[in-house]
Amino acid sequence: MRNGGNFVSRGKLINLGIKKHQEVVLIVTATPENEHEMDIIVEVHPVTGKTFLFPYLHLSILDADGIAVMEASTRNHNKNIQLEFSNDKNEQFSVKLSLGDISAMENFVT
Repeated sequence: MRNGGNFVSRGKLINLGIKKHQEVVLIVTATPENEHEMDIIVEVHPVTGKTFLFPYLHLSILDADGIAVMEASTRNHNKNIQLEFSNDKNEQFSVKLSLGDISAMENFVT
C-alpha cells in the first residue's frame, strides 16, 4: 500500500454496549492507489484512558452485498486491530464491529 500525502482519514467513537465504558475508536483512512482503486486502512483503538481493546472484539469488512471478506478478532491485551485492503473507487464497503451480542456497522463508499 502506498503512503502518499494525498489521503483522507476520519475517526468515530463507536459504542458497543449500553454502558459508556464499552466504546472504541474506529479510524478509516483512504489513499488513492491509481485512478480506479483506493487503498483502505481500517483501525480500531481503545478510547483515551484505556490501554487495551476488549477481549473478543470482532472486526469484519463487508462487501457491497453484505458478505464478510476480511475479519480479525482481539484476544487479551490487544492495543489495536488493523485491516488493509484495496477497493474500487465508488464501490461500497461496510465495517462491522461486534462484542458479544452487540454490533455496530458503518457504511462507506470509496
